[in-house]
Amino acid sequence: MKRAPKGLGSVSRLQNGRWLVKVPVGKTAQGATRYKSKVVGTKSEAKKWQNKFIALREQQQLVAGPRVTLKDYALGLSGCRSSSLIEIFLMRRSTGQRPGLPITP
Repeated sequence: MKRAPKGLGSVSRLQNGRWLVKVPVGKTAQGATRYKSKVVGTKSEAKKWQNKFIALREQQQLVAGPRVTLKDYALGLSGCRSSSLIEIFLMRRSTGQRPGLPITP
């Protein structure tokens, strides 16, 4: 069987019988390949998604952007100059405390 041209990604069957579509969309800052992936039920559906991802990538609608942390994303949305509220939120999130409760060390 002949290999597909480089850059088209892959369609592979998972152990649970579903299909994984993986198409390269760019590179990370460290040079590793970034992928767009999707798990679907049938092989024909997987091929359709593969073609859709490739078309979107060629139209530059599926572009790998920079990785952004939750903290940086929230600061960008809120427009806050101080990250103290974001840090409180992240601290509560990591400790499992509900919002509105006083922070316990």
